[in-house]
Amino acid sequence: MRLARVLTDTGPRIAVMTVAGDHPRATLLEATRFADLFLDGGWKHTARSAARRGEAVTDPVLLNLADETTRIFCVGHNYRRHIQEMGRPLPEHPTVFFKMSTATVGPIDDILLPTSSAAMDWEVELAVVVADELHDAPEERCRQAIAGYTLINDVTARDWQHRTSQWFTGKNFERTTPIGPVIVTPDDLPQDRTGHVDIEISCEVNGITRQRARTSDLVFPVPSLLGYLSRSVGLRPGDIVATGTPGGVGAAMNPPTFLQPGDTVRTKAAGIGACVNHCRRRPRPRDRNQRNIGGTS
Repeated sequence: MRLARVLTDTGPRIAVMTVAGDHPRATLLEATRFADLFLDGGWKHTARSAARRGEAVTDPVLLNLADETTRIFCVGHNYRRHIQEMGRPLPEHPTVFFKMSTATVGPIDDILLPTSSAAMDWEVELAVVVADELHDAPEERCRQAIAGYTLINDVTARDWQHRTSQWFTGKNFERTTPIGPVIVTPDDLPQDRTGHVDIEISCEVNGITRQRARTSDLVFPVPSLLGYLSRSVGLRPGDIVATGTPGGVGAAMNPPTFLQPGDTVRTKAAGIGACVNHCRRRPRPRDRNQRNIGGTS
């Protein structure tokens, strides 16, 4: 099953996505946020029932999967190849940082490059969406709490990220992080023999493939990450956990290469879909104290 957050005349709604011919269709649910949908313990049955008989929209506009209340946890240094290219040892524990929802955009929205950074880098990542509360949870309980998977492009200001040992500022420039296009439930994605989702994710910049890896290269698989977070801050319905990026980031190129206005970034995952985002420079804010030359209006 594929879930999305779509635009309607009355605002955002959660929807079940299907395809009719060549056109995507969205069957609208009552919820406007994923957190509200998942509060219903029978949400899967509710969604599947609605998909068979509910109100449908053809060629819907897909919105950002995160809303203003969404908590987004991110993991760094979690692909072996990426760790090696950055010259670091394999970590003993996950490196976790927090991303605010204001940093995110939808699957076809523009990435706004800030004027204060000259080193905005791409980072395709598999993300997992949580359906239940998790506190001190064993891995099997964490596996059962997975609502589904989606994509995040954790676009990062490398020059700000490395100013200190804390990554927060480099990871949270507003409207830089695409999420989407949909959430796919685990039963619709291939898994390896240990029950972990095993798909290919990739990132293209201006048509050139920069990153490609299978999620089986993760140092800390998804249930392990959820269990780790459940033993510290805890997780709740609607939380998103980005699982880290594979090798091929711009900072590791020789010379380092970063996103520029006019670039197009396409991140995709087998079985989930793609985000296609154009880069443009963030407009400079107008000075609120500046007066009009011809007087006030």
